[in-house]
Amino acid sequence: MKHINTDLAGHERQSLAAAQVKQGGVAVSFADGHESRFPAIWLRHNCECKDCGSTRSARRELRLTDIPANVEARGAA
Repeated sequence: MKHINTDLAGHERQSLAAAQVKQGGVAVSFADGHESRFPAIWLRHNCECKDCGSTRSARRELRLTDIPANVEARGAA
């Protein structure tokens, strides 16, 4: 996998074209045609709302073991 330096990435690389639920997770498409997929469990575990806590401050209220293994995304905006 090639690392992309965001300082050198073009505007199209950074422009969101669409996001949709795929295989229970979320697929994000960019204007340049690239697609990134995010599994639902990863999205849920990385939530930083006030109820879940922040990964940056290491104060997490939500534990990975608290998330059901069959969690699925319901929508993508």
